[in-house]
Amino acid sequence: MHQRHFLLFSFLVFGLFFAGYGQSPVNDHCDNPVPLCFNEWIKGSNYNATTQICDQCSDWSGENSCFELQNTVWFNFLTNERGGSATIKIKNIQCNGDTNNTYYNKLEAVVLKADTNCLHTSYQFISNCQNSENVILFNIPNLSPEQEYMLVVDGMVNPSDSSILPASCEFEVAAYGNAIDPLVDAGPDVFTAPNVDAPLSGSGYGNPSWYPNDNITGSSIFNPSVFLDINTLFELTITQDIGCSYSDQVMVFVQVPLEVFNTITPNGDGFNDTWKINNIESYPLCKISIYSRWGQRLYYDIGYPESRQWDGTYNGNELPSGTYYYVIETGSNIGESTYSGYINLIR
Repeated sequence: MHQRHFLLFSFLVFGLFFAGYGQSPVNDHCDNPVPLCFNEWIKGSNYNATTQICDQCSDWSGENSCFELQNTVWFNFLTNERGGSATIKIKNIQCNGDTNNTYYNKLEAVVLKADTNCLHTSYQFISNCQNSENVILFNIPNLSPEQEYMLVVDGMVNPSDSSILPASCEFEVAAYGNAIDPLVDAGPDVFTAPNVDAPLSGSGYGNPSWYPNDNITGSSIFNPSVFLDINTLFELTITQDIGCSYSDQVMVFVQVPLEVFNTITPNGDGFNDTWKINNIESYPLCKISIYSRWGQRLYYDIGYPESRQWDGTYNGNELPSGTYYYVIETGSNIGESTYSGYINLIR
């Protein structure tokens, strides 16, 4: 696994944040929840949310509810193939009219599973109802694998004064925990000879897509093979049915023979000031040693990036002109495992 990313489309964030100014939120209805992607904080609002869930849907005002809907917004999240525990947190609750007693200043929320979306008789409440003017936190154990859940956020009414309007608030919300982790993994870095099939080993919970999508046997499967003649970075993106996307990267190193230069002229003219090894970037685990004629090791490095190339010095002091000797252990089981030879240092 080279590098991991979690992505959330920004239009969801902006759509939620600005919904309070003259239009209903995009997730005003239970049939259009906004996804809570793993470990991504998004802004939400129930400004101008309606009291109806959706056209021709039954709301949950009845015996199986813990609060009546007022101005409700809906979110959903998916569990991975393992299931387990998850945390849902609502924070930074900022309510309209907190100081003028026109609106109440608390949100209420609950997490549920809906076997049939927007049918209240299928709802299973998997958390207690909570309300707060600051933070609402759900720590939920034993979530089923590969299951969609809903977070319902509503404006609370003042229990002691019915003339005060239900709370209309902005807030931030996120879902995280091992049950929601998409487990996206592009696999370990791959080392291959040129122009042979090299398998990739991706995994995750979602629909896969590889980029770049050329020189690959299938860009929409987890375990394709690639056919390359140069080092290439591949990115695996998985997209879930609710719209969350996650990515991870893997590097494919094509191990062609090294071309080792045998002369170094470190005089500051920009030519041969450091010892060059062509194609060394294909061997990130290589070990480089340089010795004097008496066997003293003067230089050692792993990977030999350009920023650490040997410049004819030892402990910061210039070495005299002469012949020095190198050993390159490539760490490869594909081609040559060891290169050795001499370097002419000319001043």
